[in-house]
Amino acid sequence: MTCSDVMTANPSCCVPSDSVAMAAQIMKREDIGPVLIVSDYNSQNLVGIVTDRDLAVKVIAEGRDPHNTTIDEVMSYNPVTCRPSDDTSKVLRLMAQHQVRRVPIVDAGNRLVGIVAQADLARQEDEEEVGEMVEEISQPYGVESDWGGTRERYGLETNGSHSATSAIASSFAIGAVCLGVGAGIMYMLDPNRGRTRRAVARDKALSFYNASGEVVTRTTKDLRNRATGMATSTKSWFKREPVPDEKLVARVRSKMGRYVSQPHAIEVEANDGTVRLRGSILAHEAPRLLKCVKAIPGVESVEDLMDVQDLGSAGNVEPRRGEQWDFMNKSWSPSTRMMAGAVGGGLLLYGIKSRSSMGKATATVGLGLLTRGIANREIADLKGISSLRKLVGV
Repeated sequence: MTCSDVMTANPSCCVPSDSVAMAAQIMKREDIGPVLIVSDYNSQNLVGIVTDRDLAVKVIAEGRDPHNTTIDEVMSYNPVTCRPSDDTSKVLRLMAQHQVRRVPIVDAGNRLVGIVAQADLARQEDEEEVGEMVEEISQPYGVESDWGGTRERYGLETNGSHSATSAIASSFAIGAVCLGVGAGIMYMLDPNRGRTRRAVARDKALSFYNASGEVVTRTTKDLRNRATGMATSTKSWFKREPVPDEKLVARVRSKMGRYVSQPHAIEVEANDGTVRLRGSILAHEAPRLLKCVKAIPGVESVEDLMDVQDLGSAGNVEPRRGEQWDFMNKSWSPSTRMMAGAVGGGLLLYGIKSRSSMGKATATVGLGLLTRGIANREIADLKGISSLRKLVGV
């Protein structure tokens, strides 16, 4: 059986610019609850619906004048609809799913042609199906019903158990938070030691505030210095200017300590962009030093006049590894710690939410980065990291 067999054709309707008083008069005259709203009386394109409840709640209860209030201020837009050729079982399904008692019928052009009410189906459909549909419509909005057979029959989603579990978990979480807040208040307002505890908490909060302010200041300064350095370096690449010999020597000297184990044994001279290097240097350090000096802004060429020596003939000298990435150092700069903390926190939250094997691995990496950024100590030196992992469940 299709909708065209049971629907009421050419139902009464209004346009959005009509007053709610006109809609109320149609409800009284036709003895109906809802009035369908069309764009205009010629095209009859369905745009919404207004019910007697809308008039009671949005007009009467708010003390608005029904003659000066238009329907578009209180109506519901884009109601659920069916086609005349749709089977009545689809109407039953939509009524149960959306908890409505009437479904407008429109053609392919969205032109209003009729309406199907719950009573129309009750006269035609199976009593059991209609009874189950009425029971579902009568459920409070948002409460899952327990007639899974009808939901499966009409293709509706059966997620009642999931919602119940979520509701129980939410209740336990709210209870735990309230219990914790209550215990904290009792702890701080204890008649015997409450004053001391509040004083200690105030001192710790003040100390944390001062420390956090210092950290923010140091991090801001570090970021500003790095940005200035990057801007200056970028500008120097695009705008080549002659560098005084004394400044060029100072630049080379500032870099040598990271690549040479005995920088005092090397003499540096500069003349119009040409740098001359003299002195003794270990064989494995010479290539890195030459490469570093050539990359210094202002250096046009490098003259290698150094005496290269093997590590065995140089005595007990610790070789230098060269300039390292900040993440490879034992102590990180404030900006690196901030970046590691932000990335680690994001990975940790993602891993906890994921709950998969990959999520646990991601959460472990995130926890390590977050802890490393906060403590500024190597992971091997940190105590209690396993307890923290158990706390977050990774």
